[in-house]
Amino acid sequence: MSNAGVYFFTCEIDGRKYVKIGRSTNIRRRRTQLQSGCPFRLRIEHAEPLPEKEAREKEREWNRQFQRARVPDLQLPSTKTEAPLQFTPKWFPFEGEIREFVETLKAGVRPDHLRSVDEPQARLFE
Repeated sequence: MSNAGVYFFTCEIDGRKYVKIGRSTNIRRRRTQLQSGCPFRLRIEHAEPLPEKEAREKEREWNRQFQRARVPDLQLPSTKTEAPLQFTPKWFPFEGEIREFVETLKAGVRPDHLRSVDEPQARLFE
């Protein structure tokens, strides 16, 4: 059984929360990799354990689903440097539809098209 899944990382900047949707076979390691280049604390908001093939499909689907909310070339002042921080276009404001979607997943409610996974695999992402 695969240890792959889709993650939702969040960070807060000037009182506003942003989210990134991605996939990895090791969520904690991926957060550490991204954190090394980000002056703001990244939080694992939610991880949806899925087989690798399905994780790849869901990541694409969910990024497309929320594409209209994506922040284009967001530049914010960094708290650690004088230069502005530029987000990649993979970040979304964590509000409205996307926030509701993640909260629904966190509550254990799965959209019909998302198959449920067994408990041992889910524990890989705790």
